[in-house]
Amino acid sequence: MQNSVQNVKAGKKVKEKGKKLYKTAVFLLGGLVRALFFAKVTGRENVPESGACFVCSNHMSNWDAVLLASAFRRPINFMAKVELFRVPLLGRLLKALGAFSVDRDKTDIGSIKTALTLIKNGEPVGIFPQGKRCSGMHPSNIGIKSGTGMLVYKTQSSVIPVSVYTKNYRMRLFRRAYVNIGKPIFFEEYGVTEKGPVGYQKISDKIFDRICALNDASKAEDEKK
Repeated sequence: MQNSVQNVKAGKKVKEKGKKLYKTAVFLLGGLVRALFFAKVTGRENVPESGACFVCSNHMSNWDAVLLASAFRRPINFMAKVELFRVPLLGRLLKALGAFSVDRDKTDIGSIKTALTLIKNGEPVGIFPQGKRCSGMHPSNIGIKSGTGMLVYKTQSSVIPVSVYTKNYRMRLFRRAYVNIGKPIFFEEYGVTEKGPVGYQKISDKIFDRICALNDASKAEDEKK
């Protein structure tokens, strides 16, 4: 019993250290990225102060996760491709920041279990439904798979749709980037009552439709300038 209590306390200390490291990294990298890309963030009021949620965004560049992390007031546990974790120093840093790996070439049961556990524990989980970087094209040009919908169905957690936009859908230094955070999507809005590929896909499509709408709004704002 004593060992169990000690393990719990040790786990809490590791978690707190991870949060401090995350906040420090976001403060340093986030400030740099906002300066390099003149980032404009809208919709921060839509981020819940506590509780589990999925943070789902389109994916244009390697800077997206940093832009999202700096836009949110809470640490996000990002699902990242397994290849990044094979880079010695980068892999350790990603783990310390709460990210977890996913193998995009197969059904990764481990990453699914990790996401479900994080949600169960009340943590935000960051997902890029496109599954890869898609630069130079409108987000809707890429087909979305049902994986995101499956996770949402299993947890029935809310989703915060987010759009990252810049001119021509290509990140460039000193070109303004827009991070547009939408209102939460609650499970009842999908109208899905039975599990399975069709229902999962319906959820994924609705989430990404919302992301694309936010993207179009940012594009319209940029074109007015």
